[in-house]
Amino acid sequence: MGLLDDLDRRRGQVEITAENSARLAHVYGSATTTGQGTCVVDKRIAFGTAFIELPHVAHASVVDLEDMTDLLDMDDPPLPHVTGFVTEWDQDDRDFYVGAWVAAKVSYDALDAVAVTVMPVITHHFTFSGIAIKDIPMDNTDAVTD
Repeated sequence: MGLLDDLDRRRGQVEITAENSARLAHVYGSATTTGQGTCVVDKRIAFGTAFIELPHVAHASVVDLEDMTDLLDMDDPPLPHVTGFVTEWDQDDRDFYVGAWVAAKVSYDALDAVAVTVMPVITHHFTFSGIAIKDIPMDNTDAVTD
């Protein structure tokens, strides 16, 4: 039975190593705005993991036109230009990236701004991607044993 025990132990070690190795991770966060202009989101997006280098950021937005039925009847409705961006990174003592503060800018073309009387609700979706490790707080590392 020694050989089977060795194989089980080896398989377990491989699984533990794979689970605790750095690998590609994706973290999602969102914020909602109404109106136009620049909106800085006060709440930090916590990653729940630690990116070992600066993560890539993607932004997408969803415009809720439910309350703007007059726009839906138009052939070319005046939709906003929306941009999302990171205003500040949150780094831990190891200089790993563990969170971010974001903002969004909403604007209309000059002619479109005149036509829009009610501003839509816009949900901004942020995706952070990069190589990450499990975020184990430094004060809990003493509890980890072999």
